[in-house]
Amino acid sequence: HLRYLLRLLLFPGPKAPKRLYPAHLHIAVDPKAQGKGLGKALLADFLECLKQKGVKGVQLSTTRANTAARRLYQSQGFRLYAKRASPFWAPYHGHPVIHEVWVKEL
Repeated sequence: HLRYLLRLLLFPGPKAPKRLYPAHLHIAVDPKAQGKGLGKALLADFLECLKQKGVKGVQLSTTRANTAARRLYQSQGFRLYAKRASPFWAPYHGHPVIHEVWVKEL
Protein backbone atom coordinates (compact mmCIF):
# COMPACT_ATOMS: atom_id res chain seq x y z
CA HIS A 1 0.00 0.00 0.00
CA LEU A 2 2.91 2.31 0.63
CA ARG A 3 3.96 2.12 -3.03
CA TYR A 4 0.43 3.03 -4.10
CA LEU A 5 0.38 6.05 -1.79
CA LEU A 6 3.80 7.16 -2.98
CA ARG A 7 2.61 6.94 -6.60
CA LEU A 8 -0.40 9.10 -5.67
CA LEU A 9 1.98 11.78 -4.44
CA LEU A 10 4.30 11.53 -7.43
CA PHE A 11 1.64 11.36 -10.13
CA PRO A 12 -1.47 13.23 -8.99
CA GLY A 13 -4.37 12.98 -11.38
CA PRO A 14 -6.64 15.78 -12.54
CA LYS A 15 -9.36 16.91 -10.14
CA ALA A 16 -12.55 18.91 -10.36
CA PRO A 17 -12.97 21.99 -8.11
CA LYS A 18 -13.96 20.95 -4.57
CA ARG A 19 -16.26 23.95 -4.20
CA LEU A 20 -18.45 22.57 -7.03
CA TYR A 21 -17.89 18.84 -6.45
CA PRO A 22 -17.03 18.38 -2.76
CA ALA A 23 -17.82 14.64 -2.61
CA HIS A 24 -15.41 12.12 -4.12
CA LEU A 25 -16.67 8.64 -4.97
CA HIS A 26 -14.58 5.47 -4.71
CA ILE A 27 -16.48 2.35 -5.74
CA ALA A 28 -15.40 -1.16 -6.68
CA VAL A 29 -17.28 -4.37 -7.35
CA ASP A 30 -15.42 -7.67 -7.44
CA PRO A 31 -15.13 -8.83 -11.05
CA LYS A 32 -16.95 -12.07 -10.15
CA ALA A 33 -19.96 -10.03 -9.00
CA GLN A 34 -20.03 -7.54 -11.87
CA GLY A 35 -22.92 -7.43 -14.33
CA LYS A 36 -25.58 -8.00 -11.66
CA GLY A 37 -26.51 -4.38 -11.00
CA LEU A 38 -24.54 -4.06 -7.76
CA GLY A 39 -22.47 -1.09 -8.93
CA LYS A 40 -25.58 0.71 -10.14
CA ALA A 41 -27.36 0.08 -6.81
CA LEU A 42 -24.34 1.25 -4.76
CA LEU A 43 -24.01 4.34 -6.91
CA ALA A 44 -27.73 5.17 -6.69
CA ASP A 45 -27.72 4.86 -2.88
CA PHE A 46 -24.57 6.96 -2.58
CA LEU A 47 -25.99 9.73 -4.79
CA GLU A 48 -29.31 9.72 -2.92
CA CYS A 49 -27.51 10.02 0.41
CA LEU A 50 -25.47 12.97 -0.89
CA LYS A 51 -28.62 14.70 -2.16
CA GLN A 52 -30.33 14.26 1.21
CA LYS A 53 -27.30 15.81 2.91
CA GLY A 54 -27.43 18.82 0.58
CA VAL A 55 -24.16 18.06 -1.23
CA LYS A 56 -24.16 19.92 -4.54
CA GLY A 57 -21.81 17.78 -6.60
CA VAL A 58 -19.68 14.66 -6.76
CA GLN A 59 -16.53 13.69 -8.65
CA LEU A 60 -14.76 10.42 -9.28
CA SER A 61 -11.68 9.14 -11.06
CA THR A 62 -11.23 6.20 -13.39
CA THR A 63 -9.17 5.27 -16.40
CA ARG A 64 -10.07 5.15 -20.06
CA ALA A 65 -9.37 1.41 -19.86
CA ASN A 66 -12.28 0.85 -17.43
CA THR A 67 -15.05 0.82 -20.03
CA ALA A 68 -17.68 -0.85 -17.81
CA ALA A 69 -17.29 1.80 -15.11
CA ARG A 70 -17.35 4.61 -17.66
CA ARG A 71 -20.61 3.26 -19.12
CA LEU A 72 -22.12 3.06 -15.63
CA TYR A 73 -21.12 6.61 -14.73
CA GLN A 74 -22.41 8.01 -18.00
CA SER A 75 -25.72 6.16 -17.61
CA GLN A 76 -26.15 7.78 -14.19
CA GLY A 77 -25.66 11.31 -15.48
CA PHE A 78 -21.96 11.84 -14.89
CA ARG A 79 -19.98 13.76 -17.49
CA LEU A 80 -16.30 13.73 -18.32
CA TYR A 81 -14.66 16.76 -16.73
CA ALA A 82 -10.93 16.24 -17.41
CA LYS A 83 -8.51 13.67 -18.75
CA ARG A 84 -4.75 13.28 -18.86
CA ALA A 85 -2.24 10.58 -19.71
CA SER A 86 -0.74 9.34 -16.48
CA PRO A 87 2.19 7.10 -15.60
CA PHE A 88 0.44 6.35 -12.28
CA TRP A 89 -1.33 3.32 -13.74
CA ALA A 90 1.62 1.97 -15.77
CA PRO A 91 2.61 -0.71 -13.21
CA TYR A 92 -0.97 -2.05 -13.28
CA HIS A 93 -1.56 -1.87 -17.05
CA GLY A 94 1.98 -2.22 -18.39
CA HIS A 95 1.82 1.24 -19.99
CA PRO A 96 0.55 4.75 -19.20
CA VAL A 97 -3.21 5.14 -19.55
CA ILE A 98 -5.64 8.03 -19.70
CA HIS A 99 -6.75 9.12 -16.21
CA GLU A 100 -10.26 10.62 -16.25
CA VAL A 101 -12.30 12.70 -13.82
CA TRP A 102 -16.07 12.50 -14.08
CA VAL A 103 -18.50 14.86 -12.34
CA LYS A 104 -22.20 15.10 -11.55
CA GLU A 105 -24.24 17.97 -10.21
CA LEU A 106 -26.78 16.88 -7.60
